Amino acid sequence: MGAALDGLWMTTPNDSTQVSPTSNPNGAYRDRCVQRPLLARRRWLALSLLSLAACSPSEPARAPEPPAGPPPVEKSAWPEPPAPESVVRAEFATSAQAVKPKGKFLLAVRFQIEPGYRISWQNPGDVGKSTEVTFEVPSGFSVGPLLYPAPQRFELPGKLINYGYENETAIFAEVTAPERIADGKAFRFDVKATWLACKDECATEELSAWFELVSAAHAAEPALPVELSAFYDAVPPAFGELPKSNLDWRAGAAHPALTLKAAKVKWLDFIPGDEAQPKLIRMKPAGEQLELTFANDGSSPLRGLAVAEVEGKRSFFDVNVPWPER
Repeated sequence: MGAALDGLWMTTPNDSTQVSPTSNPNGAYRDRCVQRPLLARRRWLALSLLSLAACSPSEPARAPEPPAGPPPVEKSAWPEPPAPESVVRAEFATSAQAVKPKGKFLLAVRFQIEPGYRISWQNPGDVGKSTEVTFEVPSGFSVGPLLYPAPQRFELPGKLINYGYENETAIFAEVTAPERIADGKAFRFDVKATWLACKDECATEELSAWFELVSAAHAAEPALPVELSAFYDAVPPAFGELPKSNLDWRAGAAHPALTLKAAKVKWLDFIPGDEAQPKLIRMKPAGEQLELTFANDGSSPLRGLAVAEVEGKRSFFDVNVPWPER
């Protein structure tokens, strides 16, 4: 890569050829009378004296060019890639300032997502990986199921669907403290979370964090930070909270079919809540009635989100129902 004799060589930007600082476009040195390859400085000094005799008497001899400076520092052809940076900032949060006996409060992971990226819901759909969160609580405390805000539907190339979030979201779980707690005791709460951040490509990221809360019989009532309240409000309510709601399995059918009914709603869609549950092979919305047909029975309860228009607003309702008995 440009091994120099007396500092006269320099390298081209692609380091593939060698040219002199005084070379012409054809890469060869041109003196006043003859054209020949560039030589090392010591030989050039001797040859330039001989060339004076061959030059026309009317042409003065050209003084030798000053030597070039040191060659540029070479860079590796295979530079080390920069360390990857997370595109999702995740934080562990709580609604509690302290814990009290039999008290209930929320644990949460807040996700702040770089523009253009997305993470998945509990069911990613056709592509992606579910966002998983595990809360670890002290002995005697109990933690409820994960609470996900209603997801967005992303339509991707190849007619693929992804259910997830962009910009910002949070995932919650409710914790219940034991009936008896000594005042002034510190309790540690941990979280581990993994997710797939996707844009044109996807990368797995994770969070591992903890904090401590002190027990107090007269602790202030739990309150979520303002920046998390909107996401908690977006957690779908149970289907049973709808007025005059009813769930009905069609018994004895080759493919189990579930009919959802509720007053003053217009059913639009159903989003399966678990990618491993039986395949939804038919969906028939008809006003206040939604019929869902599945390929076969499942072993765990059917989970999903029933999507409806209620008072002109798109709304989501959590469906959690056991499969029919055979």
